[in-house]
Amino acid sequence: MRAGAAKVDITPRKSLFLDGYSARRKKAFGMKDPLHAKALALSCGGVEAAIITLDLTSFPKSFVEAVRSRVEERLGIPEDHILLNASHTHFAPILDTMVYDNGIEGKPDEEWVEALQRKVVGTVEEAYSKMKEVKVGFGKGSCPTIGVNRRVRLADGRVQTLWWVKEGEKIVGPGGPADPDVSVLYFEGLDGKPVAVLFSYACHATIGGLDPEDKVPAYLYSASYPGYAMELIERVRPGIIALFAQGTGGNITPRTQRYRYTFEEAARLGRVLGYECLKTIEEIDVSLVSDPLKVERVTVDLPCRQRLNIRGEPLKVDPGSIRTELQAFKIGRTVILALPSEVCVEIGLEIKEKSPIKELIVLGYCNHFFWYVPTTKIIEEGGYEARYSQIKPGADRILIEESLKLVERLA
Repeated sequence: MRAGAAKVDITPRKSLFLDGYSARRKKAFGMKDPLHAKALALSCGGVEAAIITLDLTSFPKSFVEAVRSRVEERLGIPEDHILLNASHTHFAPILDTMVYDNGIEGKPDEEWVEALQRKVVGTVEEAYSKMKEVKVGFGKGSCPTIGVNRRVRLADGRVQTLWWVKEGEKIVGPGGPADPDVSVLYFEGLDGKPVAVLFSYACHATIGGLDPEDKVPAYLYSASYPGYAMELIERVRPGIIALFAQGTGGNITPRTQRYRYTFEEAARLGRVLGYECLKTIEEIDVSLVSDPLKVERVTVDLPCRQRLNIRGEPLKVDPGSIRTELQAFKIGRTVILALPSEVCVEIGLEIKEKSPIKELIVLGYCNHFFWYVPTTKIIEEGGYEARYSQIKPGADRILIEESLKLVERLA
């Protein structure tokens, strides 16, 4: 197997509308820490592929299609073999129209989006040009103190999303599980020098500072805790490119402690995650990979119900179903499964539990974004994730079953 990695700063040099929080009232006015796009190029057995991670909240399908098309045109890597994952930081520019609570309709900056596409494609080209023979290893760490399920159980037996709990309602426990796994795929040159590490964790990247005047999340660009984790890894292991890939954290929020919602807290959580990744790398046994790289992409139709906008108002258009995609990469003994949009953690946990491959990394926020993908149970319970989901009960079973079929084929 040959692998190469590269990164590029994608932080805007101008004021743009921010994604993630509809309570914001104006554009960003500065940077707390940089946003990056990173690429991992792979080749084995005559098969080539690319994995791209971006410090963005989400991206529309049109953006993914444009990047894939350009990469295939420039390098010959098939579009089906290109994966894009968003870290889901809530301190990044919008790439699609967003309506804020004050009624302002934020539009993406087309000039910046075009420049972003060029930078992403250029980063893949750089990673491709750096490919060399590598050894590969998989490991799994644990960070139970970062992510917590934001759905809570109330004294009357109901389950509710944390910020929708009313005054006087008593919380008696969590309303669902979290996933502590830190999945790590490490690439090392034959000279023993690090090339890249792809690591994944399932938790919203929502931690950052508050604006002192508006009392809403800060108007600053930031990669949140994943950015601090990647920076630490790259500083401790010179020469490595650290790619964070967001997991199935649709209903998982950071467990804040000492500093609450501040960038200092984001940095602390990033250090916790980064050091766990570094510790896991030290315990990984790398080896040569001779099995061909396998990549497969399939389309699935998820049945839809009435769609709502950010204010909970019904939209006029109801497509009947969402056509989306599942994608999987088999790298040695490890499989990376890429799921679309904001998949709730229970789905990722079930797939991992039932998978015939135990070296399985399950990602969310890949290739297509259409809000939440909750379980049927969550839809029946209600709450934020249920309200802003477009899918009908039972759609989770389709996603899980098709995912397991895909993994089994690669196995």
